[in-house]
Amino acid sequence: LSRGQCYEQIKQYDSALKDYNAAIQMNPDYSDALFQRSLLFHTIKNDPKKAITDIDKVLSLKPNYYDAFLLRAVIYETLQKYQESISDYSKAIELKGDDWNSYFKRAMVYFKINKEDECLKDLNQSISIRNDFAAAYFERGKISQSRASYVDALSDFEKSTEAGMYTPDLILRKADIQLELKQYKQAIKNYTQLINMNKQPKAEWYSKRGLCYSFTGDSLLAQKDFSKAISLDKNNYQIYVYRAQNYIKQKRISYAMNDYKKAIDLNPKAWDIYFNRGKLYMDMKKYNEAVSDFSLSIKLNPQSSDAYFFRGACKDALFDKEGACLDLKKAAALHHKEAVDKLDRYCR
Repeated sequence: LSRGQCYEQIKQYDSALKDYNAAIQMNPDYSDALFQRSLLFHTIKNDPKKAITDIDKVLSLKPNYYDAFLLRAVIYETLQKYQESISDYSKAIELKGDDWNSYFKRAMVYFKINKEDECLKDLNQSISIRNDFAAAYFERGKISQSRASYVDALSDFEKSTEAGMYTPDLILRKADIQLELKQYKQAIKNYTQLINMNKQPKAEWYSKRGLCYSFTGDSLLAQKDFSKAISLDKNNYQIYVYRAQNYIKQKRISYAMNDYKKAIDLNPKAWDIYFNRGKLYMDMKKYNEAVSDFSLSIKLNPQSSDAYFFRGACKDALFDKEGACLDLKKAAALHHKEAVDKLDRYCR
């Protein structure tokens, strides 16, 4: 057995397996050799069936062997036998109550089978036992983020950072939440860090940082980021929309129109392009063109209360009171607050 373990240390796995086989042949109930061979089958030989056979034998010899339950739980997870995996992690927890690792691993199995509430309970338990466990905070933060509980998610991601986690995924998630929470300066810092730590930054990161710059009033840096994003991904219509909106802030209307046209060429069924261009036409007092764009937006997204509201305003400017009131009525039915107020005042 000892020589087999030494062979494993120097990565001579076939020799290690021969020694484990010899040890088991001499004593078929040699649980330590069976355990080591099971571990080798699982981690090196990628033979989970043989690994299960050995670890089952180990547990028949040692029914309360904590490490054996952990190993079998991992093997079952590899085989996508998730209930069996959960059962073994549960047994490990019974044997060692303050087992933060087993709670965490069981949480990850619950997550795989879409049992988020059970996953959260186990993550909470793992954190209560080990309050500097970066991975547990990170996974709990991911669940909060998916549930739009952004403040809770950001808190957990910050704790992951404090505990020593420093991964691109963590930094991106923090930045995305800060963008969502309008913490633009912090988001810029994280997007910049993400861009600088990667040899091949993604267009998405530049476009999101560009949005942050735009929202903080720095249209020149926003412009630079949107253009960089487009150079990395010329077929993403959304980035052209972002750049168009930034051009509008700079009063470079012809450039904005060109970007909207390019966005439509890339994705003619994207309702938001027509909506945003419609608002630009409306600001330019080109009401007929605006009505046309808002109508296309509504056709592609009939639940857009804003599109009905703005189309109604344009129809009113074109002296089509009946059409304006019909649009206000539709916007109000879709719970547009300003439309409700105007409907009561102007369309009695």
